[in-house]
Formats: sequence, C-alpha cells, structure tokens
Amino acid sequence: MKKTRMLTIRTVLISVFIWLLAVDNTFGVEPSWTGKRKLNGEATGIIRDIKEHNGAVFIGAENGLFRIVGNSTQQFTHSNSPLGKGYIADLHIAGNKLFISEFGNGVFTYSFSEGTFSKLTLPEHLAVKAWATQSYKNSVVVSTLSGLMLLPPSGDSPIIKDKFEDGSGMRSIYSLTVYNNLVAASEANHVIFMDEQLREITLLKRDIHFPGLAKITYVKAIGGYLYVGGVGGIYRYRDNVSDFYPVSVPENQLKDVECIIEDSEGTLWVAAGGLFTLDETESVLRELAFGKPRFSFDQIRAVQAIHQLENKQFLVASTQLGILALDLNLPTVNYLHESSFPFRNDIYSAVPMSSNQYIARSKDQWFRLNAETGKLDQLNNDEFEKAPIPIGNKVIVPDAACNTFEFGDVELIKTQKIRDSSGLCSYLKAEHYNQEELQYIYYQAPTHAGFVKLENNELSHHVNAPKDLRFLESTGDLPAIMLDKKNVLYFMVEQGVWVRYELEELKGVFVYCMYTDSTSIYFCTSGKGLKQFDIVTKRFIEEPLNSAIPRFIRAGFLDAAGNHWLATNKGFVFLNGNYLFQFDSSDGVIDTDFNYRGILPLNEKKFILVGDQLSYVVDTDLVAHYVEKRRRHAAQAAVVKLDLLPDTAQSAPMAERSALELASAPDEMIFEFASADYVYPHLHKLEYRLKGFHEDWQELPANMGTVAYSGLSFGAFDFQVRVVDSKSQAVQPISRYPFNIARPLWLTWQAYLFYLAALALTIWIVVVLIKRHMAEKSRVLAAVIEQKQSALLESNRSITELLNKKEKIFSNLANEIKTPLMQILNPLAELRARPLTADIRGKLDVVYGNAGRLRVLTDQLAAVERIEHISGQVLQRYNIGNTLDFLVETWRPEALKKQLILSCDCDIRAPVLLIQDSLEALLNHLLINAVSYTQPGGQVRIKASHQADKLVVYIKDNGPGMDKLHLEFVTSRFAKGTNYNGNTNTGIGLNLANALALANDGWLELKSEPGTGTEVSVHLPFNPALTLENREALTVDDGTQRQVAEQSAQYRESNLPVVLVIERSHEACEYIINLLGESFNCYSTQSGMQALEIIPVLQPDVIVTELNITDISGVVFTEKLREQDVFADVPVMILTAASDYTSKLNSFKASVNDYLVKPVEREELVSRIESNLTYSRLAHRHNVSRSANDNVEDTPAYVKAILPRCDNEKDRKFIVKFLDVIESNYQDERFNRSRASALLAMSDRQLNRTLSKLLPDNFTMFLKKYRLEKSMPMLEQGLQITQIAFEVGFGSGAYYSRCFKQVYKVLPSDYQFPDK
Repeated sequence: MKKTRMLTIRTVLISVFIWLLAVDNTFGVEPSWTGKRKLNGEATGIIRDIKEHNGAVFIGAENGLFRIVGNSTQQFTHSNSPLGKGYIADLHIAGNKLFISEFGNGVFTYSFSEGTFSKLTLPEHLAVKAWATQSYKNSVVVSTLSGLMLLPPSGDSPIIKDKFEDGSGMRSIYSLTVYNNLVAASEANHVIFMDEQLREITLLKRDIHFPGLAKITYVKAIGGYLYVGGVGGIYRYRDNVSDFYPVSVPENQLKDVECIIEDSEGTLWVAAGGLFTLDETESVLRELAFGKPRFSFDQIRAVQAIHQLENKQFLVASTQLGILALDLNLPTVNYLHESSFPFRNDIYSAVPMSSNQYIARSKDQWFRLNAETGKLDQLNNDEFEKAPIPIGNKVIVPDAACNTFEFGDVELIKTQKIRDSSGLCSYLKAEHYNQEELQYIYYQAPTHAGFVKLENNELSHHVNAPKDLRFLESTGDLPAIMLDKKNVLYFMVEQGVWVRYELEELKGVFVYCMYTDSTSIYFCTSGKGLKQFDIVTKRFIEEPLNSAIPRFIRAGFLDAAGNHWLATNKGFVFLNGNYLFQFDSSDGVIDTDFNYRGILPLNEKKFILVGDQLSYVVDTDLVAHYVEKRRRHAAQAAVVKLDLLPDTAQSAPMAERSALELASAPDEMIFEFASADYVYPHLHKLEYRLKGFHEDWQELPANMGTVAYSGLSFGAFDFQVRVVDSKSQAVQPISRYPFNIARPLWLTWQAYLFYLAALALTIWIVVVLIKRHMAEKSRVLAAVIEQKQSALLESNRSITELLNKKEKIFSNLANEIKTPLMQILNPLAELRARPLTADIRGKLDVVYGNAGRLRVLTDQLAAVERIEHISGQVLQRYNIGNTLDFLVETWRPEALKKQLILSCDCDIRAPVLLIQDSLEALLNHLLINAVSYTQPGGQVRIKASHQADKLVVYIKDNGPGMDKLHLEFVTSRFAKGTNYNGNTNTGIGLNLANALALANDGWLELKSEPGTGTEVSVHLPFNPALTLENREALTVDDGTQRQVAEQSAQYRESNLPVVLVIERSHEACEYIINLLGESFNCYSTQSGMQALEIIPVLQPDVIVTELNITDISGVVFTEKLREQDVFADVPVMILTAASDYTSKLNSFKASVNDYLVKPVEREELVSRIESNLTYSRLAHRHNVSRSANDNVEDTPAYVKAILPRCDNEKDRKFIVKFLDVIESNYQDERFNRSRASALLAMSDRQLNRTLSKLLPDNFTMFLKKYRLEKSMPMLEQGLQITQIAFEVGFGSGAYYSRCFKQVYKVLPSDYQFPDK
C-alpha cells in the first residue's frame, strides 16, 4: 500500500491509492459456472454455513472463518485469532455477536463492534465436539452431535443433556432452532423440544410424525411453522399437523437436507444435495425450472448452505464448486443440454412441431427440443438430409417421397404422403409464409423458382419468384419480401408481381439476417452494423438506432414487443429504443461471439442463440423483464475497515451509524472500502468523498480501494462511498461513515480569549516602546530639520534673488531693445514713404525687414520668460473640440489665401484640465508653422484622440519636410527653418510649444521626411475636469494647490457689462464666450451687418470683433458704428490672427480701441476689456452734463436692464433673434405674440415657455415696456400724445396713457425728465 503526502493550508492532505487484487482475487465471490474455492488467495475447503451482518458476509469453512465485503476478504485462522484448530460447522448471530462453532476446537464469539474474539467456557471434552449453537432466553445452547449443553447467563456450570427421558442415547444432532418459545433440536430419529433447563417438553418421533424421512438432519422455524428436513424431503409442522414435500428428483431423495431458508419473495429454498424450491401446488420440492443445467448439474448438487443477502442476491455453498453468487429471483436463459451438463455442439436448424416441442439438428444428429427447459433428446431418424418444413403439428420432408412426420416416443413417425402432381416437393426450401390460413413454400428448381401452395394436403404451383433466396419476410401489406444472394431486395406487391430494388449500401457486404416490423426492414451486416430500410420511402435511414451497436452482427431477432436481439462479435445485445444492454456471464450468457445466423427463431417470443461455446434458449419476455430489473439494480458499497494511525485499527460497519467521536485528529485515517455486491462486482467502479474536506466525488477504476487522509483539522466529517454500475441506471445508495474530530485545546474559545489578552498586552508594550523611540527620534530629527530648513531657506532666498534678477534682466533687455528699435522703425517708415531710387528702396526694405524680425524676436524673449514661470499658473477647463475649432477658424483666412485644405477631427467629448491659456498658445505655434511652411494648395490636418491616459493631438502637413539632422535641433530656441520657397526663417515657435507641453507634463513628438511633410504629435495628460464641488480640492502631483479657472453653470440675473462678440464662425464665437462668460454677459453674431442692427437693442458696453468677418471687415464695421451718434463711443476691440503692421495701422485709423493678436491669454483679454470699459465710462462722464444729483447715473434702458445672462448658444441666439424681431415690428399696432412666434418659427406655447425661462416679463409686458422705452425721446421733444402712440405701435393716445401710467406711475404729461 503506497502513501503520499501533500500539505495544504491548515491541513490536510489526502493521498489516494487503489488496491487492485491479483487476478485470482478479482472477485470476492465468483459469479460464474465454476464458483470460487479460494478467498483472499486461501482455499476455503468445504463451506458449512453463511451469515451476514451489516453488509459483511461471514463464511464458516474447513479452513477457517472468512469475512467478506464485496471483493475484500479477511481470513481468521490460528495466526490472527483463536480459530484454526478444527473446522467451522455452524455460525449463529445474536445481537452484536457472531457465535462460531468450530468442531475440534470449541465455541467462540466475535464482537462486530470491536472486532475481537472470545471463547465460551465449556468442558474441554465436550467443547471439541461442538457442532451447532443457538441463543435462547439469554442463554446459549450448544449441540455436541451426541448431546446438548446449555450455558446459563449467570455463569454457572453448563447444563448437559445426552440422553432421552427413557434413557436412550442421542445421536446426529446437526441443527438447533427456537420454535414456540422452546429449543428445537434435530436428532436422527426425533425432533426434541426443551425449555431453559433442557428439560424435555415434547418429543416428536420420526416414524410417527415424519415417516417420509429416512433420517432427520435439519430443523428451522419460519413464519409460525417448523420445517423438518432429512433424507427424502421436508415436513412443514404446526399443531401436530405435518405436510410432506418430497424431493422431485430421484437421485436427490437419498441426500441430506442441509439448509432451509425463506427469501424476500416468500419462496422456500431447500439445499438437498441440489437447489430446490417448495411447490405448494404439487406438494413437492421442485428443481429450478430456469438456468438449466447451470443450477442443476452434478457439481452443484452437493449444496451445503444457502443465504439470501440484504440486496436479495443469493450465496450458495457447494462442496465441489465452493461459493457461488446467484440472482435466483431474476431468471434469464436456459442452456441446451442432453444431460446435466450443457450441450457443446453447434445447432444449425430448429423446426417447430407443437407447443414448446421442436426438433433441432446438430451437425449429424436430430433432437427433440423442450423449449421450456432446453432439454435435448436424440431422435433415431437419420433419413432427413434436408431440414423438414413445419405444417401445423407435422413436418414435410422435402424429397421425392414428400412424406409428413409427427412426434413419436423416440423418433418422428411417418404419417401420410403429400400429393405433388407438379413434382416440386424435392425442390422445397425451409422459407415460407402464411396468408389466409394457407401456407406458401418457396422452391427452387434448376430452371426457375417460385412458391407452391399447400392446400388440402396437396402442393400446387402458386407464383414464380426470384432465384437464390436467402431471406424471406412478410408484413401486413407485403406478403413476401425477399433478399437474394446478391443482396438484391424484392417486394411482391401483387400476386406474381415482384419489384426489384438494388441496394447500393449493401453491395459487397455480408448480410446474415433480415427481419421486419410494420415500417422497416432490418439487415444484420458484417462491418456496417444494423441497417434500417424504410419500406415507404424505399431508402436507408442514415441515423443508426443506437451508436453503440457493434459493427459486426452475426444474427438478429425482433420480438413481439418490438425489442431487438442481436448476436454480435462483442456479445449478445438487447436494444429497446435508445437503451442498449449487453449481456455477459453474470447475466447467464457466457459467450462473447456467436455463429453466423446464430439466432434460430422458435416462435415470436423464443429463439435459440448459438454461441461459440454454448447454445441458449431465450424467452424474450422473461429476459426483457430481467433486463428491466437489471437497469434498476441498486448495489451497495461498504466501508470495510478503518485504521487510525498510530493507534490500532478499528473496524467499521457498512450501515449508517452514529458519528465516531475522536478526541484528537489521528496522524492518518485509512479507509478500506469495496462494492458489497456479489453477482455483478466485476462491472463496478467506486466513487468516494469526504464531506467536510472535499465535496466532489472522486472515482476509482476498481471495485475496491483504500484512501488515506492525514493532517485533518477538527470538525464534522462524513466519509461516503457509492457504486458506479455500468449496466444500471438507478441512483446508487450511499454508504456513510461519519466522524467528528474534537476541537483541540489551543483552538477553544478560552484559548482565543487568552490569545487576545496576550496580543493586547504585547501591542500595548510595543506601542509604549515605539512612542518612546519615536519621541527621541523626533527630537533628533527636528534639530536636523531645523538646520536643513535654515540652510534651505537661505538657498531658496538666493535662488529667488537670482531668478528675479534674471527676469529683470530679460525684461530690461527687451525694453531696452524695443526703444531703439522703435526709433529705427519709425524713421525707416518715413523714409520708405518718400520717393526713392530702386536701389535705395531695396536696401531700406532689407533694413526694415530685419528690424521687424528683431522686434518679433524681442516679443519672443518675453514669451520665453513667461513660459519658464508657467508652472505657477492656475488650471483651466478645456473643451478640446471647441478649442480646435476656434484655432482652425482663426487660421482659415490665412489658409484660404494660400488655398490650403485645413481640416479638423476630434473624438474627445469630455473636458480636460490644463494650465490656463497653454493649449491655445501651444497649438497656435504649431499651426503657424504648418500654415507658414506648407506650399499653396497643400493640406494641414488636425486630429485629437484619447489614447490610454493621454490626450494626443496630431498636426500633419504635406510641406517640404525635414531631414533627420534638422529634426535634432528644430525645437531649440531661435532654430532656423526653410519653407516651401526655400526661404529660411528663425524663431522659437516649436521651442515654446515644447516648453508648454513639458509644463503640462507632456511632450512633443516630430516625424518628418523631406518631400513628404511633417507630423507633430502633442502628448498631454488626460485629466478629466472635475465637478464644480470638487474643483476647489484639485491638486497636482507636486502637492501645490491650484485653482480651476471655470465659469459657473448657474443662471444669475445679469448685472454684468454686455459684450457683443463678432466672429467668422459659430465655434470661434463659443470659444470666446467661454473665455469671457464668467466676467461679462456675452452675445454673439457671425455677421457685421446684423451686429449693426441689433446694437441699438442690445446696447453693448464693449464689442469684440474679428478683423475679417464674413460680410464686412472689422475696420468697416468700426467706421459704420462710429457714424451712429448714440453708439459712437462704444469701445471696439479687434481680436485676430493677423499680426502684420498694415492691419494694425488700418484698424487704429478706423478708431478701434484695442488690437489683440490670437491666441490671447484669458487674463489679458479680460483685462483689456475692463480697461476699455473704464475709459469709456470716464469719457461718458466727462462729455455728459451732470444733473443736480451728481453721483446718480442715467437710468439704463429697459432692454439692457433685463438682458439675461445666457448659459448656452441656443438661448443667446434666441435673445438676439427675438430682439431683432421686436425692433423690426414694434411700430405695427397689429404686431402680437402670434405674429412674433410665426416670425421666430415656433409655437405660441413654446415662445411663452422660453420667455418665462429667460426674461422677467411675459411677451405682452415686454412689448409694452419696449414701446414705452422707444416713446421716451419723442415725449421729451414735446410731440403730441396721439402722434407718439401711433409712432410706437399703440392704437390710441388713451391706451398709450394708460400703459404709461401703469409702468411709470404717472401720466405722460406729468413725467419729469432729468435735467441734462
């Protein structure tokens, strides 16, 4: 036995190993013809008794006591027990003990629970004669063959009785039983009844009460009767009435009755040399009517003991064969036999004669066959050269004489001659069919073939038929279906009309049988299995009846119930639908291969099966019933033994029991288990599991095994084992062996409480020590930190001073350069304006151009300084799509000038956080380069995508490109680049872009090849913008707290300055509004002319416009605005990408207040607007006469006072369009809400909802106040009330006056205007 170990967490290791017995020990009890003479490799000798307890079988034999559980056998001899000095004659179970009578040694008890032996205290001279034992009223009665002993429970001396009351001696006391509360003993000529003192109560004499017995050998109390057996039969005795049942087999009438039992079905079994059952009807002991001669041949006639197990199987002990396991309640087949041993020659044909009477032919002999028993009796007829043909209770011999025969005693007797006028009798074959009570027999003459009709004892030709017939079948619709030797199929559809079918599937295939049902024809083939041919479709059915059918089929049969019976080269097979059952020796069929055409039908329910060794008579009803029971067979497994190491082994019962309690986990627990089935164990495997350790079933490929568990933890466990039966579909019962392992002391709750207290104490001590240590360490560290901090502060102060100096130097240097530069540029400009020669003008242009380049470099120096300090700036929430659209639209005019294709693709929707104003500057520098360096007609493509945790923006052009050497320094400051014309430019654009990317923890990646263009990819961290509630807590990696420059999304009543934004595209408008929306109330338009129309309504405080608008330029717009007296002082700011001198000069000539070059930082843009607002207000105060109350401003216009602050473009567009509609139609007195909603392309309800959301007044009130506001200048001029009413859309002067008073609380004539 091998053991292996594998450690797992907390535990446990399981090592499984299989103990496979040697070939001789494969089965504990042999389910075959030969029986088993050896158990566990040791010969048993003659077996005298069999008993069972909790699944374990105990066998008493000459060579000792054997304990068997399935295939596991344990032998008790003198080497491991007190047994072994004699031979065991009797076994008796009482309670938890097994009484063992060993003739020549004494009486012993075996404890089932402890597995130990003890010897009864008997007189030594009588103990060696002990033959049988019986428990009786707490006492024990022992037979010594010639006397009796009773051992009282008190332990007193035994009571001995060896004579009858009349003084005569006793002899041959073989058995004991308890009947009617008395001990009954069998004596050769008497049955003795005794009480607890062995006093003789009743004495039944053999010659009076049991005269049919030559000798009494056995008594047994069963069901209120006393059965008395002996030589000749048995008696059933009760109340002085005896019924005799003689042995029906003469040769067994002289043999002793050794055993009587009653099985679970109530059948009485008797061992009287052979096996017999009590037949109540005939009042005899009848030999078994099935399984002949298996259960009746000579070697099995010396039966000593019979025992039915709990699983209803039988164990039979024979002196010649040893012990056999049988299932006597499931009759299967009979074997053809002449005598008491099976017939070993082949049978070639069988012909029915009468009910259950048939004739069968071997190679050279004819027999009378009894289909009930399989008995063959030789016939003396030897003139039959051909197989006779059955006609009723007779047969025709197919020869020229054409005689008929019937059964005689020892031969077939000739009865009469059949008239054969056509002379066809000698050509008759055995194949025939019946129709309308007439018989039609096939014949084949030398020239033709056909069927003859047998009618009124005369043969006459019926129809012609195909030659070379092999098989003939018929159905209700087709009287004749033939298959010839070439596997051609014929249907007789009408009398004499044959339809031929070539069966391609059967060409070259050997066919050994053909049979039919109502719809199909079945062919038994060699190599292609069972083929099914559909009679209706005339096609073979491709799907097999069952995929497990063997391919080589020798013969087949279809019974009346539709079951298929197939003889194959892999055994005898039963097929019912999808269920396939394969017979083996345990089912009564010893052969695994059979003769070709080895099934010989007897009738529609029976046939002869001819195997390689034996021939069988199969009753399909009985065998199908057996198969069904076999399918439901439940086999029990058993735990044979449990060893607890290093302690001594402990036996384990098979049945369920209370849990075994273990104080501690043993080092190793070894379970031995086996199948407890004795007829079919060779078909069994086992599955086991230990619940509480592993829940899944583990399979063993054998019917017995051993499993060892070591290192088990505490808890409840249940070892379970069950059988896996390859032929049974029943749910197999589970055998259990539960046990509990107590929790060890160190794992009890008291121990855990102690551990917790110890841990708390340890933690407290450690904490105190750590605190002391940390306090001392902190003191030392604080001193060191203080020193380092002082040094760091000093160093930081020095560095700060240096940086400040550096910044001041850069700033001063830029300013110092700008001043002389301006003094250079202005005179140069004046000189260029004068008439000059071409040579001088060319030189001046060169000087002027380089001076301009120097000015650009000076601006870039300032930009470099800002970039180096950009990390301290706040973060800004960017909408990537809007930003890219703004930049693209900004540079689109420049691109159109060069006929460039400028495209943008962005799939990022979530806003991200980057350093404020960094993204526009970075991408603007890259776009400047791409647009500047790409040849006219080229392409510049921008794409933004989200890749992993990065925001990647690609800017790709098809310009001149760069080589690898140029790429290495192109990002350095003041690097030179060559455009498509070959001109070289110097700048720091890429260097600034790279610095901006690095400031955002990103980088630039450049790819370029000469002639193909350049691709710049900007990789920035993808930091999604947080919600407003979390933005104040936003920090960066270095721990520096940053603000998020983000506008509020909440609507507030507008009290902010109104800014009108004029841009070329919707995207650019939205971008600028997002920049300014937190500080100003912004509205936008993409048309300069529309802006001029809505300015009187919006009354903006500042106008921010693009230089190149779609319809008019920003310069023209400014000029037109300045022509309006009322709005001539509104500040106008140009925001454009054009940085050339001419554009700036023209703008300022048109009275533009400010000029900014894109991209511009938000703070700068806001500051510029606020500055212009301040100047505008100061100018207004200076030019307007003040009233008496000097510090009160003019009353603002109504529209401007209620102008809402819109959070989205849709609302802004609505307000602008709405005001435009009002301005255009307010003078029309018919103008109302319906007309306004029609002009706005919306419904009345939709207009109401929108106005209620955006304005404090409804449509009627807004229009009323708007008209009143428009009437104020006319009222101030002193015009008539009626005229004013008509001018502003009121229908009458009276209505105008009422509305005026409703709003201003006074009549128009009483309104006081402030002094100008």
